[in-house]
Amino acid sequence: MNAHNLPALPEKIDLIISQYEAKRAAIPESISQMQASIDAAKGNCCMGSAFVSDPIGYVPLPSEKAMAETLTESAWQHVYRLAKVDMLAPASERADFEKSLEQHPEFTAENVMATFGPYLADPRHYILKGLAECFSKLDPAYKSHSKVKIGVKGLPKKIIIQRCGDGVFNGYGLDTLRDALNALRMVSGQPHLSRFQFEDIYRWNRIEAGNFPEWEPGKVWRSGDQVHHEGQTYRAMDYIRPADAFERGEKEYRGWRLQEHVMPGIEVRRFQNGNAHLIFSKDWLRKINLALAEFYGDVLPETEEEASQTKRASTEVSKDLAFYWTPEKVTRKILRETRMNKDNYSYDYQQKLGNSPAVLEPSCGEGHMMDIIAQICPSACLSGVECHAGRAAIAASKGHRVQVGNFLEFTAKPVWDLVVMNPPFANGHWKKHLMHALKFLRNGKTWNEQGELVCILPASAEVDGHLKELGIKYTWRDLPMASFKDAGTNVATGFIQCGPQ
Repeated sequence: MNAHNLPALPEKIDLIISQYEAKRAAIPESISQMQASIDAAKGNCCMGSAFVSDPIGYVPLPSEKAMAETLTESAWQHVYRLAKVDMLAPASERADFEKSLEQHPEFTAENVMATFGPYLADPRHYILKGLAECFSKLDPAYKSHSKVKIGVKGLPKKIIIQRCGDGVFNGYGLDTLRDALNALRMVSGQPHLSRFQFEDIYRWNRIEAGNFPEWEPGKVWRSGDQVHHEGQTYRAMDYIRPADAFERGEKEYRGWRLQEHVMPGIEVRRFQNGNAHLIFSKDWLRKINLALAEFYGDVLPETEEEASQTKRASTEVSKDLAFYWTPEKVTRKILRETRMNKDNYSYDYQQKLGNSPAVLEPSCGEGHMMDIIAQICPSACLSGVECHAGRAAIAASKGHRVQVGNFLEFTAKPVWDLVVMNPPFANGHWKKHLMHALKFLRNGKTWNEQGELVCILPASAEVDGHLKELGIKYTWRDLPMASFKDAGTNVATGFIQCGPQ
């Protein structure tokens, strides 16, 4: 990673805070000085008591509150740029980030480090996250950790981006295209594209310089004309360009701009329907593979080759299953889509559900999800199953009811109103856990009388078609990229909702 992509050192924060506090304290005095200057200027328009008129008139003074708010917003914006969050943050986060700064939180060292600390501590993570998030939205294949491993064939060689035309309503996709190119540049240790650099890639990178006319002295060129001159390609910036600009050596100042090919190996093809095809060379595909493999990590052996090596189905606990507890934000997000969120359901349904729903969490680990469920619905009859005795003991110490054992060996009883689960991902074990958990849901003649299952899964379960192979009816929703970062993995995830099958 190059120096220009790294955020400034945190040691500068103390200096910025001291400068801010000094300017904040000087605001009342600056207002007084402004009033004194106005009074002095008015005094210079009068001799003795012979007042004629007031050529200055009323000059409104800014309020101390308004100046303080402006200074605070400026301070936050200054640190925002200093920390290079405008480049490090994924495109989806930048708008929310910038909007939050408009609320003028108190500008203190503690607040600054709480806001920007993660970017200062691990800028590489956010660069890779931006790439993964951007590309996963462009093509579902990039969500699959099995497809982005180094050497895996089948990664898309091109991406189709809609609405990349020149019209007002057709240019919506240009921001998406720019975000994708900037994400690649950040991973490569390069700064974001300038306006002209992006324009060169978007409009002209397919046209080789040899196809342009050679610059001719004495000829008038119009704005947008491109010429070949001394081994370089130039574009006229003015509407009509005097022909002697090159002769005077004023290429930049007289309206000619050197065309740059800043990302060799990347081609943008535009079509009349407004679509743009972003095409990658083998070298760029390898860079994408390396970056995404670094971000997702090599912790989930779930490729088709590995799956074919499984000789027979088993209920034995895998020895190498990675344990990734569920962060609070993820738990709250998935519960908002279930019957735990009473706003999702009618009054009649809530009455049938009752005030004490039976909730089961298989593979409950240390009880992280159970903690949140208990907070949201304290009256729930909550139970968990965990094969690891140590983790089960931690969950039980919090007051949760936990049974120690392999969930796959428990006899299914269809009595549960809600099953919430984050099963083991590795080696496709989630399939066996999911299918077994469905047997625990309460049956009923109507949807209102049936149980509900919500299950967190790797995005590859949906993208690679593994869920469809199970033949179940479900609804899939994506989770934000790197939702499990605090638990130790960046694998793309989502969750499904379904009822008894």
